[in-house]
Amino acid sequence: MDFQFSLASVFSASPDPRSPVAILSDRTVNWGAFERDVAALTARLPADADGRWLLASDDPYAVAVGLLAVAFSRQSVVLPGNLKSGHIEALSQDVTGVLSHGVDLPAGLNARPILDRDTPDPPTPMPLTAFDSTAVEIVLYTSGTTGQPVAVAKSLRCFELEVATLERTFGGEADTRILSTVPPYHMYGLLFWVLWPLLVRRPLLTEVIRFPGELVDAAKAAGAAIVISSPAFLRRSVSALDLRAIDACLRGIYSSGGPLDPAVAAAYNARLSHPVVEVYGSTETGGVAHRSVYSRAEPPGWTLFADVEIDIDPVEGTLSVSSPLLPTDEPFVMGDRACLRPDGTFDLLGRRDRVMKIEERRVSLTEVESRLAGLEEIATARVVAVESTNLRTELAAVVVPSPQGWRDIVTSGKQMMTARMRAALGAHLEDVGIPRKWRFVRAMPESSHGKTTSADLGSLFAAGDGAVTTPVVLARSSDVSTARLTLRIPDDLMFLDGHFDGYPIVPGVVQIDWAIRYARDAFPITGTFHRLEAVKFFHVLAPGDETDLTIDYDAARGRMRFGFEAGATTFSSGRVLFGEPE
Repeated sequence: MDFQFSLASVFSASPDPRSPVAILSDRTVNWGAFERDVAALTARLPADADGRWLLASDDPYAVAVGLLAVAFSRQSVVLPGNLKSGHIEALSQDVTGVLSHGVDLPAGLNARPILDRDTPDPPTPMPLTAFDSTAVEIVLYTSGTTGQPVAVAKSLRCFELEVATLERTFGGEADTRILSTVPPYHMYGLLFWVLWPLLVRRPLLTEVIRFPGELVDAAKAAGAAIVISSPAFLRRSVSALDLRAIDACLRGIYSSGGPLDPAVAAAYNARLSHPVVEVYGSTETGGVAHRSVYSRAEPPGWTLFADVEIDIDPVEGTLSVSSPLLPTDEPFVMGDRACLRPDGTFDLLGRRDRVMKIEERRVSLTEVESRLAGLEEIATARVVAVESTNLRTELAAVVVPSPQGWRDIVTSGKQMMTARMRAALGAHLEDVGIPRKWRFVRAMPESSHGKTTSADLGSLFAAGDGAVTTPVVLARSSDVSTARLTLRIPDDLMFLDGHFDGYPIVPGVVQIDWAIRYARDAFPITGTFHRLEAVKFFHVLAPGDETDLTIDYDAARGRMRFGFEAGATTFSSGRVLFGEPE
């Protein structure tokens, strides 16, 4: 069926008001009910030619209702970069009002519900008269290079044109269900999870997919599903999904928001009938190009969407884009470098600025540094991206505390200082934008030219020299068969990174390693590790904790028993068998 790609006529062009538009957790919403929800909210919005409404929701159906209601009232829509309370509160200062659904908002914020089930619909619903999509503005927020979120304003017509491009390029079956692992208020989620399904009458499932098991269950329940996902989710799920078992249910997987490792893409595409399609673009440009990777060794170049043109600076390799999806006729300079292939496709060569993609979220290192520098405990802060021990990219912060900050560290410790900084950042930034690793220094490392480089900063977090891997030994004693140590867990222990955000603890495997290490120090153990027995963990060990480690060694049986305790509290205990089994 040839659908018109116009949101203004989305209801008048509907083939059947009883057909489903969205499948919620507790009910299925048809087009007739959808139109009533939009009309009811439109009637509650005051007439304001300059009105700007912030939509705060992670529910795609609520976003669809809110966006259409604002559009039918001829006003502007503002979508947040995230749903953090500090970010929402900051944006609320510059809008007519906030429309929300399913989100905890800051106290005192005057918000209106998108779906108001407590207010009865008017006897005669407000008629929804067609609007000019070129006159309706959508404002999205994305990270900029100046340290503050940047507003990107585009007409609703730009989005309609992009949906037409997606349908022309990829098409799809009308009876498929839309599954998503990404939020609906970002450019990617808004297009693929909200607008594209609406304009081609493809029902969407409103429950966001967070885990591989949920994807399997949802795909099987749908029978035929299109998955809208991110590289981070696909990377984490490749070994956990039984792709052959759900291949018959999948009609395609789309990945956008950041680079997908060719090895991961190839692993999916070797087992799927419908390939993973990667889409490259940005909030400013919309979709630029696409590709599907089948060989990790020879990934193809990126193929431009129709009517999109690119230019590459011959000196710096900077990529510029010209497209009908841009809000102006001027080319847009991307933050990426690229090179052309002889066949007209292109390769991406990495970022050129200080905006990074971490877990497919754009994070401005300048913004993180700026917010840290605004805290009274900090004189200077620099942020760098590092690779963690589990091969994830994370942010790390090098901080020069102010005199007040040093006093707080002496009084409360580094852990409390770090917790306060993380909390301050958490009101404004998504979790991936909050540093996980911290170093407190008297001065920033500088080169002979007086510059602080990313390499210098990153070296402070490198494992090996300078990395703290053992507790502080406060006291130690031993006899023929028993060793006793009093230990303090250091705040900068390397193994605390990633275990866990906001509540660091010592992993159990590290405690076992310490017990074996100190046992070998105290006793002439010559056997090799054989197995663990009766290992139990009762309470967590955290930075700053002090614990007594007791080790009993039975040389005749090659068996060592250990226990981490503090008074009446036992943190962990177990046995280690060395040499051959009995």
